[in-house]
Amino acid sequence: MEIEKCPERRRQNRSVRGQSGRLAESKTFERTQSGIIRAKAAGKQFGRPPTLNGEERAAVVQRLDAGATIAEIAREFKTTRQTIMRVREAKSKP
Repeated sequence: MEIEKCPERRRQNRSVRGQSGRLAESKTFERTQSGIIRAKAAGKQFGRPPTLNGEERAAVVQRLDAGATIAEIAREFKTTRQTIMRVREAKSKP
């Protein structure tokens, strides 16, 4: 077995392997992005599902308008106070 003694050739080999890795990575990224675009066009929802559905959000807003505290509403809907505060903030935005 012959040991390669030329550092220039070793550097060239590493360069070629690095380029092929970068090419494979960019192809993977392109395929992933095209899949995401297709899924969104098909109506697929991304991310974590909402804790409260539309009816529950409306009920939270009614309870807030009636003067109930955030902690009371959170216990009633078995969710966190932060979720109730997000509903309150979304209500106040136009």
